Order: sequence, then structure tokens, then C-alpha cells
Amino acid sequence: ALTASAGAAIIRTAHPRSTRHVAEMAASIAGTRPPAKALRWE
Repeated sequence: ALTASAGAAIIRTAHPRSTRHVAEMAASIAGTRPPAKALRWE
């Protein structure tokens, strides 16, 4: 998450699915990417 928020273009990993999820979540929190699905807690 730190490298994604720092602006790294490429992240090398052995776990691509979970790393992509973390990178997308960091971008959503930073406000550079909208969330894929807005959820409301009821």
C-alpha cells in the first residue's frame, strides 16, 4: 500500500490478486480512484 500511495507504476509480488486489491483500496482511500461498488451499512 505504501508503494502504491507513493505513486509506483509497477509493484512486484508473489500474490498478484491480493496486491491488486490493496493497491485499488489505497487509491480509493486517497481519492484518486472511485470505489468499484458503494456499500451502505444498514
